[in-house]
Amino acid sequence: MKIQSSPILGTIGLLYGIFTGFVIGHTITKDHYESKQTGNTVVVKEYVYPDVSIAAQNNVKIVIDEPAIDSRIDEKIPSDLTKRCPQWESELKDRGFPVKLFSYIMWRESRCNPKAHNKTLNRDQSQDLGLLQVNSTWKTVTKNICGTSIDGLFDPSCNLKVAKYLYDNGGAGHWSM
Repeated sequence: MKIQSSPILGTIGLLYGIFTGFVIGHTITKDHYESKQTGNTVVVKEYVYPDVSIAAQNNVKIVIDEPAIDSRIDEKIPSDLTKRCPQWESELKDRGFPVKLFSYIMWRESRCNPKAHNKTLNRDQSQDLGLLQVNSTWKTVTKNICGTSIDGLFDPSCNLKVAKYLYDNGGAGHWSM
């Protein structure tokens, strides 16, 4: 049986591809990233944030509205507060990250340095860039979210946006814990 191509079927396929690309692009840059809301609340027990230290001294329960952390992951976060990036925690909170977890990941991955660059550790020759060491294989996501090449990941705002997209689409599994 011989199959012949049809210009009509080719046109339908092309239109379907354009439509699908638009929907995916729109989802990545608008709907999925910007409209995510968190509803879980956790009580911060170990870390006293500078702006609420007076309340903590007076034994007031401090409640931070942020995504809950799986207890198996929470157990792996060191209690040593020097292994955090407090200068980035308000930004993490504003963007909807679990602060305790991502402050530790940021410290572990980049030592709080937005210009951190791993060019050699990955077997697949990919690179890790910026505060949360986002992998260079996410170049299309970076382009869609930040409008830049992977070098945009050295900008803390872009790095956090892409990391938030990754967290919303796969959780903390993008950073081995």
